[in-house]
Amino acid sequence: PRAPWPVAALWCAPLLLTAPLFSQDAYSYLAQGTIVHLGLDPYRDAPAVLAQHGQTHVLNAVSPFWRHTTAPYGPLFLWIVSWFSGASLVAGVLLIRALSLVGLVLLAVFVPRLARSLGADPGRAAWWVLLNPLVLLGLVAAAHNDLLMIGLVLAGVSLAIERRVLLGVALCALAATVKLPAAAAIPFLLVAFADRRSAVRALLLAAGVVVAVSLVSGLGFGWLSSSVFSTPGKVRLAITPATALGWTVAQVVPVG
Repeated sequence: PRAPWPVAALWCAPLLLTAPLFSQDAYSYLAQGTIVHLGLDPYRDAPAVLAQHGQTHVLNAVSPFWRHTTAPYGPLFLWIVSWFSGASLVAGVLLIRALSLVGLVLLAVFVPRLARSLGADPGRAAWWVLLNPLVLLGLVAAAHNDLLMIGLVLAGVSLAIERRVLLGVALCALAATVKLPAAAAIPFLLVAFADRRSAVRALLLAAGVVVAVSLVSGLGFGWLSSSVFSTPGKVRLAITPATALGWTVAQVVPVG
């Protein structure tokens, strides 16, 4: 299982110091972190507000599509990104990519453990995940925060399968404070691995993690609102099968 690590490191190396590829989301992350740094609310204030605070250079890097939308990300991620504010755009993006690489390290550690727990070949699983072009190009090169979320969720699932359910649920709750959809893993873990008593403890622990991060970050609970879901709903990618089918049907079938 350790064999893919040096190969993955070599393959990632030329991607780490480049501008984000295939996506401009990293600049949106930096803009939303700057909003937090300025003491504003990223769940109420869109990046366009940066023009009023002398941060036009940050705003100009954000895709026009996202300049008037509020943050769809959790408080842990935005709080950490706010530490990078004040640096140049280049340094900020590189630091965001370094943060995302924590997720890749978690994958390298826990993919073999998960495979071993399920009776699969840990070495082959590590090769399939760490050297997957979708991971390298879609997550590492693009500097997407999904990589951090996925790493935390995978670690949580792996620990839950090893009968460390409370710790697994806590990590999935932490992942939800990066991106809320990670919370969907929690009920599956409870149904699969917890009895009634431990399920109650796990739910209380998950709630405690969310509350603690919300308070410590200073962002409160505004992220637990409909805006977290409505913002991603504005994106329509034709490469997504369900979206492509829906748009095709809409063009063919008359409405009204």
